[in-house]
Amino acid sequence: MTATALISDIHGEFPRLNRVLADIDRRGLSRIVSLGDNVDERAGGGPILAELLRRGIPSVLGNCDQLFNVPLGSDEEAYIQALPRELREGDVLFTHISPVAGARGLKDARDAAQIFRGTRQRVCFVGHIHIPAIFVDDADNALAVPFEYGVPITLDPARKYAVCIGAVGRGRDGIAEPRYAIWDDAAQTVEIVRVV
Repeated sequence: MTATALISDIHGEFPRLNRVLADIDRRGLSRIVSLGDNVDERAGGGPILAELLRRGIPSVLGNCDQLFNVPLGSDEEAYIQALPRELREGDVLFTHISPVAGARGLKDARDAAQIFRGTRQRVCFVGHIHIPAIFVDDADNALAVPFEYGVPITLDPARKYAVCIGAVGRGRDGIAEPRYAIWDDAAQTVEIVRVV
């Protein structure tokens, strides 16, 4: 498999998605996966869904995707109705909030520890919180992994990781630019990208 661009929480913000897709295209990444909340009940999202369909981008179901009203019988409705809650690829799991039922997302080490205890996969990618973060399982404790934008982090193949990839739309940490992640399964690296 090649490197995969991971996007999440677009929330109907088509111009921001276009900025991210342009950056992904510039890097020559042909595979993209969305971690959900592609659309938003307030901002809409018809053009977003059309672009995801045009590019054949797989996605998981986000909480806002479930609330979006699409025309009955449309391609967009079929797309949303078919979205799974998670995607699994070997020891990697992609989901929107958390693979643990009833979890609030990946906000801190406690949430990461819950993911480590509740999943078998070695790497779990999530969205929902809109703030990028990386945690590693360290003897049943979750430790935050410092990162710099644009600098890949090599994952230890003997340890588990939980990664919140940030958001294309609406950052919640004072950073205005859209963010996404690049997962390179061959190199075992994760890079958080800030599109300036």
